[in-house]
Amino acid sequence: MSESTRQRLAALVAAAKSSPGDGGTAGGGRPKTAGAYVGGFQGSLAGTWGRAATGRSGPRTSERANNPLLGGQAVRPGAAQVEARKSEIAAAPQHVPERVRPASSGAKNVWDLLPPKGSAALLVKMATQHAQRLASNLSEGRLAVLDDAIRDALRNKRSVYEDSKAVILRLFKEVDDGSGDVDAGEFCGVCAKLGVQVSLAEAAALFKRAGYDKAMPYQKWAHNLITQPSRQLAQESAGKYTNACIHALQLSCVTLRMHRTNCFHTVHAAKTPSCSAVRATPADIHCSLSCTLCPAVRKGAFMPGQSANFRGKIIYEECRKPVWTPSDWDPRLAERSAELPDARLQLEFVYGYTGAQSTGQCLFYNCQGQAVYTLAGLGVVYSKPPQHSQHFFLGHNDDVKSLALCPAEVQYGDQQYPARSLAATGQVSSQSGGPIIYVWDSRSPTSTVAGAAPDNLLAKLQLDKEMRGIVALGFSPSGSLLAGVATDNSHTVSVWDWRNGWRLVGEGKGHMGEPPQVFGLEWNPHELTHEIEPQFATFGKKHLKVWKPAAPNGAWVATQLSFGKLPLQNVVSAAFLVPRGPQKESILAAGMADGQVYLFKGTSPMSAIAAHRPGPKSIQPDGQPAYEGLRGMRLCQQGKTLLTGGADGKVLQWDVSDGTLVEGKFAAPSITLEHPYGSDKPPVVCSLDYDEASSSILVGTLDSCIWEVSANSSTQQQQQQHILVPGHSHDVWAVACHSEQPHIISSVCDGNKVYVWDLKARQLLRAATVGFVCRAVTFSAVAYGAPGAAAAGHHIAVGGAQGHIRVVTETELRPVWEGRDSTQGISELDYSPDGKLLAAATFDAWVDVYNVEKGYQRIARCSGHSATVRTIDWSVDSSVLQSNCAAREILYWNPRTGKQVPGSCRDTEWSGWTCLYGFPVMGIWPDTAEGSDINACDRSKSSKYLVTCDDYGLVKLFNYPVVVEEAPHRAYRGHSSHVMCVRFNADDSMVCSAGGKDWALFQFRVARAFI
Repeated sequence: MSESTRQRLAALVAAAKSSPGDGGTAGGGRPKTAGAYVGGFQGSLAGTWGRAATGRSGPRTSERANNPLLGGQAVRPGAAQVEARKSEIAAAPQHVPERVRPASSGAKNVWDLLPPKGSAALLVKMATQHAQRLASNLSEGRLAVLDDAIRDALRNKRSVYEDSKAVILRLFKEVDDGSGDVDAGEFCGVCAKLGVQVSLAEAAALFKRAGYDKAMPYQKWAHNLITQPSRQLAQESAGKYTNACIHALQLSCVTLRMHRTNCFHTVHAAKTPSCSAVRATPADIHCSLSCTLCPAVRKGAFMPGQSANFRGKIIYEECRKPVWTPSDWDPRLAERSAELPDARLQLEFVYGYTGAQSTGQCLFYNCQGQAVYTLAGLGVVYSKPPQHSQHFFLGHNDDVKSLALCPAEVQYGDQQYPARSLAATGQVSSQSGGPIIYVWDSRSPTSTVAGAAPDNLLAKLQLDKEMRGIVALGFSPSGSLLAGVATDNSHTVSVWDWRNGWRLVGEGKGHMGEPPQVFGLEWNPHELTHEIEPQFATFGKKHLKVWKPAAPNGAWVATQLSFGKLPLQNVVSAAFLVPRGPQKESILAAGMADGQVYLFKGTSPMSAIAAHRPGPKSIQPDGQPAYEGLRGMRLCQQGKTLLTGGADGKVLQWDVSDGTLVEGKFAAPSITLEHPYGSDKPPVVCSLDYDEASSSILVGTLDSCIWEVSANSSTQQQQQQHILVPGHSHDVWAVACHSEQPHIISSVCDGNKVYVWDLKARQLLRAATVGFVCRAVTFSAVAYGAPGAAAAGHHIAVGGAQGHIRVVTETELRPVWEGRDSTQGISELDYSPDGKLLAAATFDAWVDVYNVEKGYQRIARCSGHSATVRTIDWSVDSSVLQSNCAAREILYWNPRTGKQVPGSCRDTEWSGWTCLYGFPVMGIWPDTAEGSDINACDRSKSSKYLVTCDDYGLVKLFNYPVVVEEAPHRAYRGHSSHVMCVRFNADDSMVCSAGGKDWALFQFRVARAFI
C-alpha cells in the first residue's frame, strides 16, 4: 500500500470517530461531501474508489420529505423541483475523484482484508480489528507471519502425490479424536511437526481470529490458509457488527451487506439515527421480521453458537432451490444441531468376505479356531456358533487387499504370542498417505472409541505413495520376517524384519506391468522342520518366481521358473510340498487358471495334473475377464494332504505324503459345495484353510460367502457343510428395513437377486432371483391380503438398472407384479404411508406413481426434474411427494395427478426423510463438499437423529434436524468404497449400510454415547 493511501485511510478513521454529524469536516478540515472518500469496492484494485462531490452537507428537507426511509412520503418531483436541483448542481464546486494505485498482486496489505462493499463495512471492520489488537498482545502482523511460515513449511513438504492442503489435513487427522476439531495444544503439536514453533497464546489468537475459542474445525482453517487472499476476500463474512458501531459512525447512507444471510437493507440516518429496523446479534446483523423493506432471505445454514431466530427463505450453496424454515421454527433445535449426538454407532456384524477384490489367500483359522479374514477396510475375526459374533481391527482407512497369519510363536516386546495369533494386513494408498501394513493380535477386540489407536495393534509400517498398495503378504515359518508385494509398476517385493523397526532385509522387482501382475505370495513352510534354506514364491500373470537370500550381503534374489512345453497361463495359487531325497528339494505345486496343477522341480516343469474345471470367466481386479481356475490351495496335516478348491465348486483332498502329487491319488473323498439358497452356478472357491483341532475346512467363495465343511470321510458330508457368513455376489446398491419388524431387512446388489436378512439371528433368511440387475428395494408400509393368501403380508418392491420393477412377497419372495415404464433404470422406490401407492424415482428424470389396490397400475408421472431423481419422501397423510434430483433440485408433487405442488411445503409433515436437500439437512455437507459427495441419508423414526453415507467410506450420525453449518457428528469408517445407502431399522435400534463396490453390508447397533 502506498503512503498516501495509508494517510487517507487513517484520516478517514479519525473522521469517523470525531465527526459530530453528517455535516462538518474530517481529516485536516476537508469537507466530507466535497471530495473523494473510500467507498465500495468497484471491481479490480486498479479501479476508482470514491464518488463525485455533491456540494451538500446533509439531506435537504425536500429529500427527507420524498424519502420513505426518513419518515416522509414518496412524491414525484415537479418541474420547479427539477429546475432547482439543476441550479444547485451547477453551483456546486466540482472535484475530480482521486485514483488509487493498483496494489501489487503479491503484496499482503489492507486490501486483502477489505470487506466486499460499503464504506460502513470497511470502517466498522477496521475499527473492530483495531479494538481486537489493542485487547491482545499479539499483533495482526505476527499472526500473518505465522501464516506465512506455515504455508512455507507446507510447500517444502508437499509432493507429486500430496499437495499442501493434503499434508496439513493428514497431520491434523493424526491427532483428531473424531470430532473434526483441534485444541490449541494439538494445533501447536501439528505446527511443530512442520518445523514451525507456535506458542499456546499464538494458537489462541489464531483461533480467535478464525472465530473460535477452545477448539477449531481444522478442515475449514486449512482451506482458508491455503486459499488465495483474493478468494478469501469474496468468501469472508461481513464480521460482527453492533448498533453502537452504527451510531458512532454517524453515516448519512449506509449499505449493510450481509454475506451469511444475503440480506440487504439501506438505512438513512440523521444526526440521531434510528436503528429500530436493524437488529444486531452476536451472529450477524439481520433485519427484523417486522421490517417490510427487507426480504426475509438468509444465505447459508445457521452458524454454531449464533442466533437461529430466523423464519423465512434460506439459500445455501449445495441446493439450487431455496428452502424455508417451518412457520413454527424453534431456534433451540439449532442449538441441539450444534452438539454431538448423545448416541453412537457400534459396528456389530458385517456380511461378506473379500473374495472377488483380492487375488491371494485372505481367509485363515487362528489359534482359537476363529475365522480371520478381510472385508472392505476391516480386519474381521469371526467366532463360530454358539457365539456367532465378530470383532474387528479398525486401524485401516482404505481397502484392505492382503492378509497373512504368523505360523510360529513369536515374542514382541515383553509379551509372547502363540502361533497363528498374529495377523498382518495391507491396504492401498489413501488420500492421507501411502500404503500401510499393520501387525495385530487377532485374539482380542479392538478399541471402539472413535479416533483411538486400536488396542490390539503391535506394529505399523507406512510406505511411500509410489507403492500404491500391498497386494500380498506372508510371514516366514519362524515368524521373524514378513514379505510383501506392492502394486507399483515394478510390483516391488520387500522382506522386512518387522520386530526390529521394520528393518529392510531384501528388495527386488516382482514383475513389470500394470497392476496387479503379482497375485500372491507363499513361503516354503518346511524351512525349520527340514533345515532347508528360506525361500518363498510369488505368482501371477503368466509367471512364477522363487525368491532366496543371496550371500554374502543377504539380499534376496528371484529365479523365474520356465513353463517349458506346458501352456503359458496365469498362476493363481501355489504351495511347496514336503522336501524329499538327499537334496531335500521341494516340489512346487501351482494352481492354474484352467484348473490344472503344474508341478515344478528346480526351475523346470515336471507335469500337469487335471484337477478342476476352469469355470466361467469373471472380471478380475484389473478389470479384465479371466478364468478363476484353481484359486484355493492349502497344505495341511503336517504336509500329508494338499487341499485344492476350484471354480467348479469342489474341494479335493490330495495325498502328498510322499512329497509328490499323483493324478487320482486322494486322501479323502471330494467335497461339492451346494448353495442352500439356490443358484444356477456352483460357488467359485477363492481361499482355503484347515483347522487341525476340529478337522474342518474353511472355504471362501467368489460370492463373498464363508463356508465350513468337515474334512472327515462320511456319507453325510453334504449335511456337514454350512455357510458361516453369507454375502453378496456383486456391488451392493441398496438396503431397506421392514416397516414393522425391526430385525428384518432386505438388500439388492448388481446381481439379479433380492436378499432378506435377519439382524437378530445375523443370517440370510432367503434369496430369490428377480431376472434383472437390481438398483433399489423397499418394503411396503402395511401388510396386504388375508392371512394365508398367496400374496399375504408385506410386499418388497425391487427396481432394476433397465427400468424393471418386480414386487414379491416378504415370506416366500413369490412374484406379485412386474412392470417396466422406464428405460434408464430405477434409482429409488418408496411406498406411501397408507400403503395405497408406490412411487418409483427413475434415471429418466421423472417419478412414476402406481396404485397398489389396482394391481400396481400406473396412475401418474411426475415430470419436471432436469436430472436423475435420486430420493423421494412421502408426507404423513400420503398427499404430497417430495423429490431430489442429481441437479440438486427440490420439487413437490401431487402423487395422484403428477402435477407440481406450488409453494414451499414448509409446514408439511413428512413420514420419513431421505432427501439430501432441504431445510432439515442443510448442515450435512462438509466444507469441501461439491453437492454430490453424500449418497444417502435417513432420519430416525423418533426424529432425533440422522445418518448419512458418502463417497469417502464414512457413515455419519447427526442430531436431527441438521441446520447448522458443518454440524458436529460422529463418523465411522469400515467401508472402503462409496457407501451407497444407509437406513435406520423400524425401532431405531440398528443402522444398516450398503457399501457399493466393497460388496459389504454393515450392521451397526445404536448405543448410548460415552460422556
